[in-house]
Amino acid sequence: MTWFDTCYRKLFFDFHTHSTAEQVAARFDAERWAEALASVGAQAVSSFAKCGHGWKYYRKGRAGYLHPKLPSGLDMLEDTIAACHRRGIRVIAYYHTFNSEPVAQLHPGWVEEDASGQKRGHSICHHSRVAEEEWLPQAEEIARHYAIDGIFFDGTYAASVCYCPACRAACGLESPPAPKAPPGPAMSTGRRPTTAACGSASAKRCAGATPRR
Repeated sequence: MTWFDTCYRKLFFDFHTHSTAEQVAARFDAERWAEALASVGAQAVSSFAKCGHGWKYYRKGRAGYLHPKLPSGLDMLEDTIAACHRRGIRVIAYYHTFNSEPVAQLHPGWVEEDASGQKRGHSICHHSRVAEEEWLPQAEEIARHYAIDGIFFDGTYAASVCYCPACRAACGLESPPAPKAPPGPAMSTGRRPTTAACGSASAKRCAGATPRR
């Protein structure tokens, strides 16, 4: 058994923050935060490394995109880890795998598409190059540079049917899609092997990058 199996008071907090948000973490105090966690007997807590809008909240490493409104010099992940570890609280880095404002802007061809070929906001398809070029390098850097106790990859599943060219090719279907084509069994299940492979690759890359502590 690992520490995770015997840790029963784990707390999870969402911190998905759009690029247009103002005063992001302007009053963040890691010591006060960790003290509040300790006061309720928390044994482990999540700390956002990358949110569901694609922004990171740490500064070490070159991969990923720093939230444009994060205060200068603030490294929320590092400060949280240091404050929590001083109180015996473990920290699990949170990493969102597919939604990303900056990636959708830089790589519009990676964005999921519906049956009529319309883009789905900033939802990035796992059949694109996102894992190789964004997800895996960033996860490896987090594991290498930060004394995290674990990492939670959110969104490692096909939340909806995608009709982008990469998905259609993987499922052996024609491209472009017919207007309002109904989702077939192949489209519903075609991404499962890809997302499972990404999860497995992430675990290996993080394990290989994590220093002995």
